[in-house]
Amino acid sequence: MLNIGARVFAITFLMFAMATNAAAGARFALVVGNSDYEYIGSLANPVNDAALISSTLEKAGFTVTTILNADQRTLKRALLNYTRLLRREEVEASLFFFAGHGVQVDGQNYLLPTSADITSKGEVEDESIDVNSFLRRLDEANSTVNIVILDACRNNPFKGDVRSLILGGLAPVDAPKGTYVGYSTGSGQVARDGTTGNSPYTLALSKAILGNPGAQIEDVFKVVRTSVGKATGGQQVPYEYSSITGRFSFLPSGGNGGSVSSDGNSQLEKDFNVSLGIGSIPVWELFLTKYGNQSANFNVQIAQSKLAALKADEEARKGSTLSKQQQSKVAVLTKPKQGLETKSSIPNMALYKSMLVANKATGWISFRNYNGQQLVYFTALQTMHCGLKEIRYSFNSMALDQRMPLLKCNPQRPFSLDFETPEGSILLGFPLDKIQTVAVQIVWKDKYETESDVAVYEPCKDVGEGTCAWQLE
Repeated sequence: MLNIGARVFAITFLMFAMATNAAAGARFALVVGNSDYEYIGSLANPVNDAALISSTLEKAGFTVTTILNADQRTLKRALLNYTRLLRREEVEASLFFFAGHGVQVDGQNYLLPTSADITSKGEVEDESIDVNSFLRRLDEANSTVNIVILDACRNNPFKGDVRSLILGGLAPVDAPKGTYVGYSTGSGQVARDGTTGNSPYTLALSKAILGNPGAQIEDVFKVVRTSVGKATGGQQVPYEYSSITGRFSFLPSGGNGGSVSSDGNSQLEKDFNVSLGIGSIPVWELFLTKYGNQSANFNVQIAQSKLAALKADEEARKGSTLSKQQQSKVAVLTKPKQGLETKSSIPNMALYKSMLVANKATGWISFRNYNGQQLVYFTALQTMHCGLKEIRYSFNSMALDQRMPLLKCNPQRPFSLDFETPEGSILLGFPLDKIQTVAVQIVWKDKYETESDVAVYEPCKDVGEGTCAWQLE
């Protein structure tokens, strides 16, 4: 079932949550929260915990995939895709977080999907996810550090004879080389689900990650252990198993992982932050006039993308009053003058992917009602066209059976939208209220032609002629 997410406006469409130490490699996280169990006792907070940890990790520079109330097939497929990704990419850190039911049988640990229907001890392996098997898969990853966090031993969900054979707490585990495993409580013990919307462990973990920039991972979890012990009167004490030999910090010292620059004292960053606060076309043009020659600078690339998006949106609004043929030729940005050659400044794929993830909530597409039409804008995605292989979409269904024409990439101006735009590549017009939802997925122009998650949006209500979208989950 689709649940309405946060209401957002697409005019300010690039709000990043990236780690500042990009040279160290990518960070990927898979976050799972299972609350609504079909055959065993449901839990109140794992879905909330997954949302909180996802937000926390995004601020720490992780590209996060969040899955809620996953049945066995969904969870197994997610874990398979996750470990495949870690084998393909050069990864600084991977993190798997699970909130929900977890049990042990004969010293083996299992995570329970929402579809788990277990009537005997022997059925556990068939109906659940083997933690030890997953850890062995992580041993094949190209990650420098693998982090596994299990807030998964909240109670024994079984009744009758089965309850006496299956233990609710998790057993100790041998962490493979380079792996850090965190339990929300000691082995064989039961953790609390919480009464304030989040479990004590997840709440403490989020605060410890964001509140201790520069702290090593071991010190972060010490803070978690102390906080949980105090919150539960000493009845719950988290525990960790580690085989990492290097150093890892969730956030850089003295800063937030969501910062867009690692140089907090430069004049360029100060001017960037001022421009970001105002966010108008003239201000971004002034910023790029001053700093546009520093095309490799991350803030400058963001400024170019923001300016392109604002101008595209402005021109698309003007084009709304034109004929369909005229709209297909809307001049979004002026072409470079003939004879001017500049060095290619196409960002690497990691930047594009971080942009997409950061913009998911604010809208990969947006809607507007204007002049008796319902307009659907693809501006945000088209500003990333140099990194895209394909844009898939569908209206009022999840079929993804349509393809959006991509703009021709200009390596010197990778975020700009070219003057000669293919028909129907920026906006599409329909009768009012015809489009109820738009499902969107992109395919990256990388070695593996990686597919993004599918995002679904519906028009905002009662916003007049504003450009807006609701994200659905």
